[in-house]
Amino acid sequence: QIIDQRGNYSTHLFTEQAINIIEKHDKEGAPLFLYLAFQAVHRPDQVPHEYTLPYQHKNWTERRKTYAGMLSCADEGIGNVTRALKAKGMWDNTLVIFTTDNGGPTETCAINGASNYPLRGG
Repeated sequence: QIIDQRGNYSTHLFTEQAINIIEKHDKEGAPLFLYLAFQAVHRPDQVPHEYTLPYQHKNWTERRKTYAGMLSCADEGIGNVTRALKAKGMWDNTLVIFTTDNGGPTETCAINGASNYPLRGG
């Protein structure tokens, strides 16, 4: 059955699906391979408003606040998946590989509020 999820934030949806897979997995059976690739912090630069609230007092651009909110939401999702693994009793036998792509965009492409400091330049 296809469920219309338009209007829901993809980081929340991906987290929810990952948790459902973990909860339904028979940990005594075959191993579980779960590849979870959040779209955050990629375009479009959007995040539910509550994730930008902790950054409103910062002297940052709105774009930077949105980026920080996107990252916070992804961090929350990773934490929720970690808790699900622990609750299922799978954490002690789990290998987590966390990786990101090539860093934040520069002035030459889609600027989204990221910063590559202190590794920017050559």
